[in-house]
Amino acid sequence: FELPDSVPRVRPNDILEKSNGEYLLAYSGCLVVLDQHFQLNYIQKEPFDHATNQLLCLYEGTNDKIWAGTQHGIQEIISQNQTVLLPILEDQTITTIVPFTEDYLLAFSIGEGMFLIKGDTTKRLPLDKKERLRNTHSILVDQQGKVWIGTSNGLLVANKWELLAYAEGRIETVYY
Repeated sequence: FELPDSVPRVRPNDILEKSNGEYLLAYSGCLVVLDQHFQLNYIQKEPFDHATNQLLCLYEGTNDKIWAGTQHGIQEIISQNQTVLLPILEDQTITTIVPFTEDYLLAFSIGEGMFLIKGDTTKRLPLDKKERLRNTHSILVDQQGKVWIGTSNGLLVANKWELLAYAEGRIETVYY
């Protein structure tokens, strides 16, 4: 398999296998869509631009909804050449979108930490005292409900239920 010359010769920022068997490759300046047999379906360049709106991550939600984390928040990829900028974190650079619970998604940003998303509602999770959560890279939720958060400045642990209670306004402080 070889990509066309119009695709940057760098590693993709993210790869997603959709429920329908297609493969999405997120490059800084475009989205490459391959079929189940790794044949090129199409390349979507708009609205992704290497200089001003890099495509950084992908997430497939319910009903084949594809969310893209970009330099300008989260965008929904509807179909070939049709992408909608959602009013979700549009002033943030989103590097990761992952499921957190059945109702919540968790988004990581560059410099501003983590956000819980439920429908159209977004809640920024508080930073730790040393602000190490500003640049979060990975997360693992274990079977005991501990949330292990990898950052540029170390590993932090929080309680999943505390994070949800904070997002829902039931508590004012989260202990990391």
